[in-house]
Amino acid sequence: RFAREAAIAAKITSPHVVRTFDFGTLDDGTPYLVMELLQGMPLSRFRKPKEAVPPSVAAPIVYGILQALALAHARGVIHRDLKPDNLFLVPDGRGSHIVKVLDFGIAKLMDGLGGMGSKTKTGVLLGTPAYMSPEQIKNSKAVDPRSDLWSVGIVFYELVTGREPFPADNEFTRLTAVLTQDIVPVAQIIPQLGAWTPFFQRALSKDPAGRFQSAMEMSQALSVTASQGQKSASAQGREWGTVALQ
Repeated sequence: RFAREAAIAAKITSPHVVRTFDFGTLDDGTPYLVMELLQGMPLSRFRKPKEAVPPSVAAPIVYGILQALALAHARGVIHRDLKPDNLFLVPDGRGSHIVKVLDFGIAKLMDGLGGMGSKTKTGVLLGTPAYMSPEQIKNSKAVDPRSDLWSVGIVFYELVTGREPFPADNEFTRLTAVLTQDIVPVAQIIPQLGAWTPFFQRALSKDPAGRFQSAMEMSQALSVTASQGQKSASAQGREWGTVALQ
């Protein structure tokens, strides 16, 4: 698994994916990775509990994640464990951040030989329940890139609302909620987010067919919605919806 992660990560060269330069084993058998040194913080530490992040800050982060996924998916790799702990923010020196996607440790290779499917034991839950798509909960072997896009939608929802989309007392209850419950529309939580309602309805569709079908499609929708939010904010004299995507 270690060697597989290293080999996968080394194939993906992007400003938004942590670089892996080399890997191997020492004389005593200890495995090692030579990786890019990052200075910053994980997204899990950047966000404050129950505190909403304006789209002006959150959307560019999500846009960067989608750029990383577009490249990974084109290489035949599904991450399968996107969450705030695996998203690292590096200050860019201009008051903003560059997001780096970490840990392709349980990534699934979509190759002609069946990828990782034969290596995944039936009944084993791979992923983090709060960010797993409904189809990943049901069958971890059957996921495709749209499962990663669900996880991105969850991360974005948590950022801009300051709430968990599926609050629960334990992970079993949370898994059940993901399968059976709908999220609270973002505009009901923060009225200024009204322009984002259709985006989240699609991003978090329980049916993968109703979801964005690719990272590029989702990033384009993100750009369009951010532009609409900016116009709305300007008309209302507010800064909440202003977004600049690089």
